[in-house]
Amino acid sequence: MLIQYFTSYYTRSFKASSRDGSKNVSTLRVVFGVLLFAAVFVSGPPVPAQESQGYRLAPGDRVAVRVLSWNALTVQFETYDALAGTFALDPNGQLALPLLGPVDAAGVMPGVLSEQLAELYRGRLGLADAPSVTVEIAEFGPVFVLGDVARPGQYDYAPRLNVIQAFALAGGTYRLAETQQGALSSAIRSAGNLEEIGIDLARERMTLARLEAEMNEAESFPMPEVPEHPDGSAAQEALYAQELGLFESRQARIETALESLSEERVLHEAEVSSLQEKLGGIERQLELMRESVGNMETLRERGLARSPALVDLQRTQIELEARELDAQTGLFRARQQISELERDANDLLTGRRLQVLQELQTSQSQIDRLETRRDMTRQLLAGAEILLAEEEEEGEAQSSLEFVILRDDGSGQRRIPATESTLLEPRDVLRVTVLTESE
Repeated sequence: MLIQYFTSYYTRSFKASSRDGSKNVSTLRVVFGVLLFAAVFVSGPPVPAQESQGYRLAPGDRVAVRVLSWNALTVQFETYDALAGTFALDPNGQLALPLLGPVDAAGVMPGVLSEQLAELYRGRLGLADAPSVTVEIAEFGPVFVLGDVARPGQYDYAPRLNVIQAFALAGGTYRLAETQQGALSSAIRSAGNLEEIGIDLARERMTLARLEAEMNEAESFPMPEVPEHPDGSAAQEALYAQELGLFESRQARIETALESLSEERVLHEAEVSSLQEKLGGIERQLELMRESVGNMETLRERGLARSPALVDLQRTQIELEARELDAQTGLFRARQQISELERDANDLLTGRRLQVLQELQTSQSQIDRLETRRDMTRQLLAGAEILLAEEEEEGEAQSSLEFVILRDDGSGQRRIPATESTLLEPRDVLRVTVLTESE
């Protein structure tokens, strides 16, 4: 609103003094000065503290860029919306900006980058004066928290983020092995995981027994001898009933498919038999017709028969030969379809065997993984029980925290001892170590 007020006021002043050319320049300068003051001090949030302290951009930062220029003809500021936006520094430290392309920005302060972009846009846009370019940090690079924390990893940076705040973001100290409550929670989780693994193992072993029966082309699938289900015999019988139903349904499906192929083959074999009989009759008729045509040709040569009668016999002979060819073609096609049905039946059986073999391998691999998890969980459970026993005897040990910042200043990574109030910078690595009394 303030910018619009000054623009309106000084536009009227400019038009009122348009008869005096010397006043135009003065008026324009006043307008430009006032609006520039308003644009800088009225719009947008304050510059972050890091920038005032000489913060230099680095890969991972995101900056907001806006471009504004003064139009002396319309006596108002023009914004270049197509050039504005939020842009991220790539791993090479460059900003991909509209019209300019890649621009080196790593190691440059936002204020200095604003001046550089203003000159670059002045040249590309063909302006007499450089436009006003603002560069604000929209998002800093992350910080990383490692060591004895509950959730080590990457976290978003915020201005004036200190060590204790980052430590809190990472969930505080990792206490699983330090308190009795943590050891007890570990024991409870391990016991629950062990039971889940036992259920999965029982199910997978039942599946493996069913697949082995299918691979051996067994006609039945009796109850296999597998370790008892953790939930008892009723749960094991339910698993067996489920796998038995799957075994029978897959058997029925393959048998139905084979039966369908067999029925289709019977039809084609009947067609072959019919065509063979038909072909035999045509061949006999054709043999008699050829004999009749030969006799008729002899009579015509002696003048005892007319040519039209010979032509009729020859036409009948040609029709019989065509019928013979059709019968032979149909017979060949029917025999070919029988061969294809035999191939389909073989492919069906081979494909099913390959599928069962793949499922068998997957099931065996899953059992191996579950058994490995079971053994590791048992070890964790035993370790948690040992911790519980030790903590009951010794109690909780006194401990303190040590903070170290790993910071890359361009010449290499430095180790910086830190306290809870030490401020972090983007891309810092905070390492937290818990020190006991003995350490």
